[in-house]
Amino acid sequence: MNKHHPDLLTLKTLLEQHDWTYMYSDDHGAWSKGKEQSDEIRRQIDICCGLGLSAEANELYEEYKF
Repeated sequence: MNKHHPDLLTLKTLLEQHDWTYMYSDDHGAWSKGKEQSDEIRRQIDICCGLGLSAEANELYEEYKF
């Protein structure tokens, strides 16, 4: 496993900084920011999958998801 690949490190940072409870917020600004973060995480996972790193990306996601 190549956990030191730059795209996996980017994904890890996105996952660490994500507000995993954004969908429960009554604040539209907080919800919008969380939705944008969620979309960016999905894009980064897609990038990793395109590079043949899907197992590693999915493992990281499972580790951090709420």
